[in-house]
Amino acid sequence: MAAGAAGPVWMGREERAYAGTVLLLAAGAAFMALHPEGMTLQGIPGNMPAPPAAMAGAIFALMLVVYGGLGLVGLKLARRVGFACIVDDAVSPAQRWGVPAAAGLALSLGFIGIDVAVAPLHGLGRIPHPPFPMSVGASLTAGIGEEILFRLFFVSFWV
Repeated sequence: MAAGAAGPVWMGREERAYAGTVLLLAAGAAFMALHPEGMTLQGIPGNMPAPPAAMAGAIFALMLVVYGGLGLVGLKLARRVGFACIVDDAVSPAQRWGVPAAAGLALSLGFIGIDVAVAPLHGLGRIPHPPFPMSVGASLTAGIGEEILFRLFFVSFWV
């Protein structure tokens, strides 16, 4: 397969953007497995069946195969039903990254504020969440994974 200046011939802009997103998802999940608190937060007991590096590699591969495969099917189905491409030249970088980042930051700060304000009113304490840097990996993998499975695969599949 010949490679052009923009990447392999068999991969268009949309496929490259999708591949990068899936790689980011898999890397985030593998990072969580390598972090000392990662496996216990995911409900896996401290006595793992393999060393952390092997578990991270297995999780990375699993994410690539399962999420990557289902999302790729969804990407092909989305084209067949006429959904917009995931790479659109009419969308500026500020619209693509800035608006979602600002909305995410505003919602995050709002949830933190509500949690701090409401926690003293009951005996349950604050909302549990993973500590930094695990929170970054958890948010990254949850957000990307849900979008791939639900919006890309299930919506395209049912339409």
